[in-house]
Amino acid sequence: MFSFQVRGAALRGALFASAAIVALNVSSALAQDSATADDSGSDTLGSATVAQGSVRQVPEVVVSASRVPLPSSAVGSAVTVITGEELENKQSRFVADVLREVPGVAVNRTGGFGGFTQVRIRGAEANHTLVLIDGMEVGDPFNGSEFDFSQLLTNNIERIEILRGAQSALYGSEAIGGVISITTKGSQPGFNASAAVEGGSFATKNARATASAGFEDFDLSVGIEAFETAGFDIAPSGNENDFSQVISANFRSAYRPVENLEFRVTGRLVDREAETDTQDFGTTGEAIDADSYFEGREVNLRTEGQLDLFGGTWEQTLGGAFTRSDIDRFEDGAPTSGSVGSKRKLDYQSNVTLETPNLLDTVHGFTVFGEVEQERFQSIQPSEADREERTTNYAVVGEYRLQAFDRLFLSGSLRRDEFDEFEDATTYRVTGSFDVPETGSRLHASYGTGIKTPTFGELFGFDPSGFRGNPNLEPERSKGWDVGIEQQFLDGRVVADVTYFQADLTDEIATDFAGGITTPINLSGESEREGVETSLRIVPFDGLTLSGSYTFLNARQPDDRFEVRRPRHTASFNANWSFLEERANLNLGVDYNGETEDLEFASATDRTRIRLDDYTLVSLAGRYRPIDGVEVFGRIENALDQDYEEVFGFETPGRAFFVGARISFGPGGLE
Repeated sequence: MFSFQVRGAALRGALFASAAIVALNVSSALAQDSATADDSGSDTLGSATVAQGSVRQVPEVVVSASRVPLPSSAVGSAVTVITGEELENKQSRFVADVLREVPGVAVNRTGGFGGFTQVRIRGAEANHTLVLIDGMEVGDPFNGSEFDFSQLLTNNIERIEILRGAQSALYGSEAIGGVISITTKGSQPGFNASAAVEGGSFATKNARATASAGFEDFDLSVGIEAFETAGFDIAPSGNENDFSQVISANFRSAYRPVENLEFRVTGRLVDREAETDTQDFGTTGEAIDADSYFEGREVNLRTEGQLDLFGGTWEQTLGGAFTRSDIDRFEDGAPTSGSVGSKRKLDYQSNVTLETPNLLDTVHGFTVFGEVEQERFQSIQPSEADREERTTNYAVVGEYRLQAFDRLFLSGSLRRDEFDEFEDATTYRVTGSFDVPETGSRLHASYGTGIKTPTFGELFGFDPSGFRGNPNLEPERSKGWDVGIEQQFLDGRVVADVTYFQADLTDEIATDFAGGITTPINLSGESEREGVETSLRIVPFDGLTLSGSYTFLNARQPDDRFEVRRPRHTASFNANWSFLEERANLNLGVDYNGETEDLEFASATDRTRIRLDDYTLVSLAGRYRPIDGVEVFGRIENALDQDYEEVFGFETPGRAFFVGARISFGPGGLE
């Protein structure tokens, strides 16, 4: 049953103000001659029409908000899109650092560049975020498909979509908090290639290259990147640097034997290692210098074939995917533990689009999706026999999409999951978007339910002397909604969005530390999350873009204590200036992270809550292209040399400088 209780006077005020703006704009639009809208024409599924001379600041298409790509005006869920050009301007080498500026997103890195990095959306846990790269699920199956963002570099990325709110009805158990969907760069006609090198603070070295070839019936795009740093000491009182290295490669290919049939193969390979130090669980709870490190290897592959019939009215896609993640941990050169998680998936999707112009000028979209998924988990302990489990899960999804009058967009999704280890579950989601192009207004809203099954480690443990599993755990369940308004001014040069969200989580899985043995348990009662997300983008004149965001989050456990590592206040500001006929670019980024609570692991039987101070990270980046195909660039990270902690007991990098150069071949580059 839907529940739309708004908590907090300030939040109610923000919501009512948004509703008032919508009411005024809708009234203004309806008072205008409807023929004005008719003259602009109607595009299937609501492609937004941009007035001549206006500036587009919202994406034309959003890929992850439905089982099919949608125009942004048709998306009812809250979504942020980061383009490849924006990534190049910011020059961040890790995707996690770029996500800090997204409304509703919190990032925590455990120490250095290779340290375990978590991303949380709207106060949900990190393993509630599904991460897709070119449609491949890339999370570690052993760890409940949670993705460690320390392995994700920014090379060869075309766009990043951050979809907030429960999306289990579309994507299943891992998407209870949201989805981060990454699309790598495809091929352009002919041959294109680029290579770049970079070096800087902490003895950091980075090299990356891309190549693509596009023909009438075949496309191929490849990217590879190597990142290595001597690092710094992540232990507060130590004196040895902690090394890390990441080597990643990705590829996309497509073959079209006939016009309406396409075969696609995508893949991703990662090899990484990092020194981690040891955490002092008995005295200070802080990291202490030790000869400890881990090695990780990730493999993701997907192949699919798509057949379009009746002029694209009926699309059918049959696909298969494979994911494997291997982690090995060492101390003093000897193995201490490890894990292997793998997932095999077979899926089929059918999309049908029907236009009924004589019936309220509507367009109907129908999607049926089914999948079978096999997961394998193996826990490796040198002191005892390995433990291995296998599960097989089935799911079927139905989605309906409606477009009416080229301004009203509704969708509904229903999913049924059949699990090996748990009771079957049904999740659903409804969304709505009402576009008023005459006034530049758009109202968007969504409601959804979600489910997250316990991880292998939570069920069976991974260290009998330290972390004991709980086979009686129940899945976490959530229900939540959001409503907001997007408003454009000055022919699209100013775009603002305000969204209120609320979600309730039952059977939250937390850790019990009683008796010196840690074990996961289900909390009784509801864990409540609510907040407001705001964003603003301004283009005062061509070449200069100003953007900012602010999020207020109130995330609490059933006992009314704050959830750890969820700041109540986060904000960001970015200024990007492109000049000299786009041959030069300067970028300023400011990310604010408010006070947050964490756990102090200084006792074997208790975990004391402590408060981590707020901090502000400032970055400066610039690049210049003296001739076509040659570019030099540099950046300063943590320019104010802020001393801060993201996770208690682990140091973070100070001010750092980096410089590099890039060459490119093909159209617009060196011939």
